[in-house]
Parts: sequence; structure tokens; C-alpha cells
Amino acid sequence: MNNVPLEFNPEKSFIGIKNILEIDNNRKLLRIRPRHSKEKTIVYKFAHLNNAEHFKVENDITVTKLKQGDVLERAAVGGLLFGGVGAIVGGVTAEKTVENKTKLKRQYIRLYLNDIENPTFDLNIKCTTDGKRIAEQLFAALQSILDTTTESERNDISSAGIKPIII
Repeated sequence: MNNVPLEFNPEKSFIGIKNILEIDNNRKLLRIRPRHSKEKTIVYKFAHLNNAEHFKVENDITVTKLKQGDVLERAAVGGLLFGGVGAIVGGVTAEKTVENKTKLKRQYIRLYLNDIENPTFDLNIKCTTDGKRIAEQLFAALQSILDTTTESERNDISSAGIKPIII
């Protein structure tokens, strides 16, 4: 990457499962570095970022709950009135509540970059409460970068053939 200082002072860091994405607002740089492996670190100018998306892969789960007291009461009444069969029918007709829930299986932020060798990058983020917060904050930060980067800055990256720094 031409004209990009190697000095990098991240103001924000977002930790993914395998990588860390860091933002240096003063120098308008993004750095993607591995958490544990010996893979290379890549530094991009903000203008390399063309778009970002937050993907969520979910499973729908249906949970049926019975009120314990209601089951016992209905079974007892049915048993008194109609014997053993009445107890079974009474218990089965107890009030049920059905809840549909979604469980987050996987989430990631995809960066679309003006980089022929690496046009996309996925930052996989844990599916915990903290992970959801991290993904939302990162996505908001990337949206801010996209909103403040001018078309002229993006065109300069393309026309000058400015490449990312690989460390």
C-alpha cells in the first residue's frame, strides 16, 4: 500500500473467533490480524472498504411448556370423574404455552474490499450476548467509515492501484 505509514494506533479493537479487526481513525486505517496463528496481518486504508454486511445464521426452536399445577389438577379431576382414562385425558388437556425462539448458530461481519487478492473478509464472532454486542458495534463502526469515506478517496485507491500492506 503506497503512502501508508506503518505506525498504527488502534482506537477500537473487535475480537473475532480467529481474527482481530482494529481501527485507527486518525490514520484512517483498518488492520486485520490473526489471534493465534502465524498468518499475515493486513492493513487497509478506509477507502479500501466498499461495503459491509452482518450475517446471522439462526435455527428456529419451538418450546412447548405445560403448567405443572394445571396438569395435576386436570388429571385429578379427570381421575375422580372417569377413572384412569379420565386422569390421562385430563392431564393431556392441560393448558400449554408454545414459544417460538430463534437460536443464533453463527454470526459474522463480511467486509467487501477493493483488493483483488482478498475481495472479501469474514470476521466470525461468537454467538454469546457479548458477541452480539461486539458484532453490532463493529457493524456500526464500519457503517460510519463507509459514510465518511468519500467517493474521491475510493477512486484514488482504484486509479492509483494502492494495495494493502501485508505484514
